[in-house]
Amino acid sequence: MDPWLSVIIVALSYLCGMGVYNYFIIPLGATYYRNALVSFLYYLSASILLLKFFGASYIEAYTGMRQGAQIALAALTLALLITPQILKRFSSYPRISREYPRIATLSFRYPFVLAKTGEIMFQQICVVLLVFALADIYTSISVIAVSYALVFGAMHAPLFLVLRARFAVAFTLAAFASGFVIPLLVLLVEGGVIYSFVLHWSFYIALAYFIYLNNGRFFLPVPRQAT
Repeated sequence: MDPWLSVIIVALSYLCGMGVYNYFIIPLGATYYRNALVSFLYYLSASILLLKFFGASYIEAYTGMRQGAQIALAALTLALLITPQILKRFSSYPRISREYPRIATLSFRYPFVLAKTGEIMFQQICVVLLVFALADIYTSISVIAVSYALVFGAMHAPLFLVLRARFAVAFTLAAFASGFVIPLLVLLVEGGVIYSFVLHWSFYIALAYFIYLNNGRFFLPVPRQAT
């Protein structure tokens, strides 16, 4: 397959996968904090379909995984198990979780962890396939990194249609910045796909801690007072 066609297919698969969830699955009542198993199964199904199309090249990315990647994955699992319990102990948790119940990242309860894991799994498949496609086009790792940053950043533009502007900006900038890390991990580091997954999840963990530690400033609007 032509590499540029692969880039287009991966980008469209990502946009369609995320778009179908936001515009069709959520209206049916499945979110990251309610019916989370349905959300996880949706992303799992989307991932399987994508792997059916690009399976061989993706499976190759797992060859050579060493102990370091396994330790990183174990550390992430531990963090996901304890973070919901830790966040509940912050004094800002009752207020923020009550005032912003529909911002999934803030809930960070176990249903959210399940659904978000499915989403990140789907996104990471798209990410790795995008890196592989760009590597078939360019030989310079720096050019691959910049190209990835531009493409993956642009793929996040629709977030401005479904998220608060500050969250959309944060996620889009993070996607752009990941271009200078993810391609290097995937192409140059053994087990880099696992490190990429761990890094992706770690961003959301760090974001949740940041929001609760600073009492919701910057990301969250001040709720309107009742009159």
